[in-house]
Amino acid sequence: MRDREAIGYWGNGEFVVGVPEFAQAEAQEYLEPLFQALRRQIVTLPTGERMQPAFDWAIATYPTDGHTLQALYQSAAARLSKPT
Repeated sequence: MRDREAIGYWGNGEFVVGVPEFAQAEAQEYLEPLFQALRRQIVTLPTGERMQPAFDWAIATYPTDGHTLQALYQSAAARLSKPT
């Protein structure tokens, strides 16, 4: 991560990643390798069971998708709920 980037736990198993000064396509190109690497990880639980993380992600951009963190979150969440 770079100096101005941020990541935080939003709650309910959700994380928020802040990457300033990127358009949507640039943010996707920048974040895709990170998410691909995360998907390749194998986690060993205390029980010895092994699992591979699974997750979905969406991008919301300021100010196009919202002017507050909550509005940006809601925009990204709405994208996740749309069928592909």
